[in-house]
Amino acid sequence: MATVVFIGYSFLHSLLLFGALLLSWRSPGWDTAILAFVAIGLVYDNAIVAAGRWIGEGDRLAGLARWRYLLHIFGSPLLIVAGWQVALRAGFAWAETSTALWLAIALTASLIGVDLWTRYRGLELAPVNFGGTLRYKDVRFNPEIPVILTTLILLGLGVLFDRQRQWPWLEAGAIAMLVTGAIPIRLVGVLASNGGEVLFCASLLLSVWHFSHG
Repeated sequence: MATVVFIGYSFLHSLLLFGALLLSWRSPGWDTAILAFVAIGLVYDNAIVAAGRWIGEGDRLAGLARWRYLLHIFGSPLLIVAGWQVALRAGFAWAETSTALWLAIALTASLIGVDLWTRYRGLELAPVNFGGTLRYKDVRFNPEIPVILTTLILLGLGVLFDRQRQWPWLEAGAIAMLVTGAIPIRLVGVLASNGGEVLFCASLLLSVWHFSHG
């Protein structure tokens, strides 16, 4: 059953990738490029989890899992730059300043660097079975602080969009990401958090569409 859900997530991210590429053609920007990159990573992520039991336990699946982690480490913080671009599209004067851009870049680079150093550098992978799926996960307790901080930053942007532009969906997507990410993995594996990623990315893509056509 879980395998079918992950296949579904991969398909939904494929649709988001198509949407990002379409928006990139009609209204190009860093936000659409980043959302396309993140969508590619999440299509891969969910597809590898879905196919894990057929690939089988061993070095091949562990190697593929390392790419899952790496794409997450780069993709998640890049959403901060995407958020800045959406704020620019929404007409916020502060987003037009070079300070806002460089702050977004600095935060993104810092979070990627921290995650590479504290998480990826000492990655210790072990196989985990859940709901008929097989995946490799880091056995160390290492909370995904960069992902949480990125989501909180975008939640802050979402609150601004809601209050000043009457657009609540980025806020809703960020809240969904935080709520699903807080559900213990021992109960539902990564089914909930990966579902939250679909909602979060969809809310960002819808925000790009809304503010580029408003």
